[in-house]
Amino acid sequence: MYGERRYFETGAANLHDKRVMKINTILHGDALTELKKLDDACIDMCITSPPYWGLRDYGVDGQLGLEPTFEEYISKLCDIFNEVNRVLKDTGTCWVNIGDTYSGSGCGSWNVPIEQKGKHNRKTLQQEEKELYPEPRRDLTLPAKCLCCIPDRFKIEMINRGWILRNTIIWEKPNCMPSSAKDRFTVDFEYLFFFVKSNDPQYWTNSKTGRVVTKKPLGTKGTKGVDWDWQKIGNDYSGSNTKIPIEKSEMSASPRARVYRIKKQKKVSLWTGHDYWFEQQFEIYQESSIERMNYPRYSETSKGMSQEYAVVNPDYNKQLGRNKRCVWHIPTQSCSEAHFAVFPEALIETPIKAGCPPGGVVLDPFIGSGTTGVVARKLGRDFIGIELQKEYIPMAHKRIMAVPESLFKETP
Repeated sequence: MYGERRYFETGAANLHDKRVMKINTILHGDALTELKKLDDACIDMCITSPPYWGLRDYGVDGQLGLEPTFEEYISKLCDIFNEVNRVLKDTGTCWVNIGDTYSGSGCGSWNVPIEQKGKHNRKTLQQEEKELYPEPRRDLTLPAKCLCCIPDRFKIEMINRGWILRNTIIWEKPNCMPSSAKDRFTVDFEYLFFFVKSNDPQYWTNSKTGRVVTKKPLGTKGTKGVDWDWQKIGNDYSGSNTKIPIEKSEMSASPRARVYRIKKQKKVSLWTGHDYWFEQQFEIYQESSIERMNYPRYSETSKGMSQEYAVVNPDYNKQLGRNKRCVWHIPTQSCSEAHFAVFPEALIETPIKAGCPPGGVVLDPFIGSGTTGVVARKLGRDFIGIELQKEYIPMAHKRIMAVPESLFKETP
């Protein structure tokens, strides 16, 4: 499984330009340096959680997150995502989980070697932290105890550098870490940003034939039944009776008078353009919503905003559910291995299902304990990870190798 090589396509527009790269592996080194070694447009999706600013010291020179100011931190972080943008296909998606920091909160880093984790009590760790960081970490441009708004500054800088922000997702933690603060509320959420590279169609799918093409199809200028088809306009009232004469039917608001109206048709393209890869995800309806589906949205004698009469049971799909919302209630997940921060698997399952095609390659430039690799392999995707701290790589390999082969889905 590890270190296998495969051909990859360098973007949707270059289906015949194929190269070889190493997949299902974790590269040891600095994220920016290792990303520069990857080819252009070789990745289908990136999902990661970078080190938060001023929170922890992982004991490695040059690590991200210990910059003296948040401006420098955001600049360095976005430099890394410039490289992510380069290696990501034009159809690719990028998902970033990032939390905030309080100015002058004193939440310095625990510089404890990984092999000693668990051998210190909290008092000892706090004493070592005090010796390492006698002054609280604080950006002097902000007042003490103020949120630094790191996620907001990060997403704005990403947009300034050309990324397109599609969603701000709220990861709500029902089992969040308790806070000792008594002069504010306990923070029980983090952000997950959903970025893409393109807002122009990169490929087209045909709803009738299932074909996928990377060159813009003819659509309504093409062949009937292949590129386009007729679609009726208006409602069918052929079974209704009315006393209204045909010459007055157009002046009447009566639905039954519409029996005389000539049903019109228009050409509709069978092709749909896609700016990036995205598989719609669903969630179950609430009981109150299911109950409302049984009733018209407005009365039988008046029209709504759409100028159409009430329809009972419109296009609801009770089996699939509704389009997934942006507040995700997902508990945090512990890890028996020695790692400070671990992605819950449930948090990244939906982004990988939605943002990476089956058989595609998922990148995590801060892979840490390897959760991205675990979930990617379970869902039939390949992965490439990057990790600065060498001690974490065997831990990540162990977790990924523990995934039963029977869970791996066949890839194209």
